Amino acid sequence: MAMMNYERDSKRSLGRRMSIPLLIVLLIIALYSMGPGLLHLSLRAILSGVSPALKGAHILADGRSGFLAFLTSKESLMEENASLRRQATDLTLMRAENERLRARLATFEGAGFPAASLVASVIATPPHSVYDTLLIDVSKIGNVRQGMLVLSLDGAALGTLAEVFGGTAKVLLFSSSGVQTPSSLGARTTAIDLVGRGGGSFRATVPSRTRVDVGDSITSAVLGGRIVALVEAVTTDVSQLSSTIDARIPVPLHTLNSVILVHVPTLRP
Repeated sequence: MAMMNYERDSKRSLGRRMSIPLLIVLLIIALYSMGPGLLHLSLRAILSGVSPALKGAHILADGRSGFLAFLTSKESLMEENASLRRQATDLTLMRAENERLRARLATFEGAGFPAASLVASVIATPPHSVYDTLLIDVSKIGNVRQGMLVLSLDGAALGTLAEVFGGTAKVLLFSSSGVQTPSSLGARTTAIDLVGRGGGSFRATVPSRTRVDVGDSITSAVLGGRIVALVEAVTTDVSQLSSTIDARIPVPLHTLNSVILVHVPTLRP
């Protein structure tokens, strides 16, 4: 009995599925028999009903495509912006380096450094190094040897190269305690014996009648006439008929980033 019902239901379902296409074919034949124009109008009416749905699907697809394009464009713009910022930073650094090199070139030309002068970076200055010494990096320069004259970038004589170990070298400043430097005082070129006292300071003694002003420069002929110190104070002892001059290195040591190394055969640390 159940089998018979199943067969009967299957036949009915098949009949319904077949009847729909058959009805459509019969409808088309009937419309065509009434005239091709009526069939054309009917098809247009059907298509006009379906068209909005197709347009909506097309608009939705376009919207999705446009949104994805917007996201892609935004990411591309962000990447391009980051790249431009990196390029701007690199350009700024290059300009700064260019200005630094221009200033260094001008310094070399203005200070009259020898053509064979070498530039070394300062690693440590007092109090981070032993007082009245500098540590400099010579790892990237050649022909460095003990006894070379060490100058500031503005041409002041600072000291001599005392030791070279690997890529590092130690500079002994002229202000080191007990170091004597034959010098001349001011424009009057009064000969003095400048003695280092440590801590970047010097002392010298001159006759009391010698005119000395604070700020006068002290130069040394043996160092190419370069400035070694500046007069900081003058004390006159009437009973001794002499004046004591206290002087100091002309360059703040903590501001030193680079120094100039010059070969001077007669110098010894």
